Parts: sequence; structure tokens; C-alpha cells
Amino acid sequence: MELSLNAKKREVIGKKVSELRKDNLIPGVLYGKGLENRNISVGYLVFSRIFKDAGENTLIDLKIDDKDTFKVLVQEVKKDPLTSRFSHVDFRQIDMTKKIRVEVPIKFIGEAPAIKELGGTLIKSFDKIKIECLPKDLIHDVEIDIGVLKTFDDAIKIGDIVAPEGVEILDDKLGTVATVEAPISEEELKALDQKPEEKVEAIEKVEKEKPADAESEEKK
Repeated sequence: MELSLNAKKREVIGKKVSELRKDNLIPGVLYGKGLENRNISVGYLVFSRIFKDAGENTLIDLKIDDKDTFKVLVQEVKKDPLTSRFSHVDFRQIDMTKKIRVEVPIKFIGEAPAIKELGGTLIKSFDKIKIECLPKDLIHDVEIDIGVLKTFDDAIKIGDIVAPEGVEILDDKLGTVATVEAPISEEELKALDQKPEEKVEAIEKVEKEKPADAESEEKK
């Protein structure tokens, strides 16, 4: 996936950046090892579309003032707590010759027989996994086929994930990624449906049966 984004050098800083936001621009910063920090701004709508596709683990060609182009990752985005609109973005320049560590989302695919045939519920223990690779080998997500979950005893472990060539998974291989939980039994459903009054009555009964000295001890 090749993505590019145009940016402009930003002179406005501090509280004045609110004016940029009114013009549908997002203030941002570009930084990296050996690179002087650069204040920039990017178009709101364009960035929104790219970030939806790229997230924080896909390389972007960031072009500043139609001149210099940098290979970057979105390092951090901030949102307005009231409007949920992007308010600031940090871009990190990537050295294409050195390995990087990022988290990539897990994408579950297929159908689990334990769900389709036995009525179970998929339990996901991981939403993302940590990987290390050269930037050229960076992947957007990891697909895991849940079709191997045939019974409630089956489990998908980190060690079961086959990473593409050049990509190393850093999480503990024994970590459980997904299982299927058995459906609730009739007895468990009945317990859940127990009337609150019955529980209150049981508590009141216990209170009445308490010896007097126990009550005085609690009041101390």
C-alpha cells in the first residue's frame, strides 16, 4: 500500500494554531533521528482518509511544500475531547535501512465450527500484536483464520501465527489469541434470572440469624 500526503511548512505556533483548524487544517510536527523538527500542517479531509487506511503502521510519503519528501509513520494523533476531530498529528521519519517495532491489528477471518455448529462465542485476547521488521516489509495487519477452532478446547496461540518473510512477532508465543467459549447452560441461565427479591430475602434472613454479639462487634 503506497500512500502520499502533502503538507505545508507552518509558521503559526502556540494558541494561534486554532486559526488553522478553522481553515480545516491540522497542525502537526515532523521529527526523526538527525532531523530538525519541522512544524507543518496538513489538510483535514485528506489526512482523515489516509489515516483511515494507514493507521499508525503504514508508511506514508510526506511531501512538504512540493519539495522534500519523507518516509513517515503517524506516531501520534490527538483529538478534541468535545468534537472528536483531529487536533494535532505527529509524523516520525523512518530510516528505511533499520528495523522498526510497531503494533499491527489482528484481522480475524473464516468461520469457527465451535461457533457455527456448537453455538459458542469467540473470545479474543489480543487485538494487536507487536512485530519487528525493516520498513519495506511492514504489514498493515495480520490475518488469523478462526476455522481451526473446532471445539471449546481449541485455542489459537501467538506461536501459531505465520508471519510474512522478514517479519518477526515479538509477543510471547504461548499467549492465547483466541478461543471459543461454550454457550451458557440452562442452569446458569436460571441463576442469572434469579429474582432480586429472593437475594434480598436471603440477606435479610442471614442478618436476623446473626448473634447479638456479632452485631455489636460490627458497629465498633
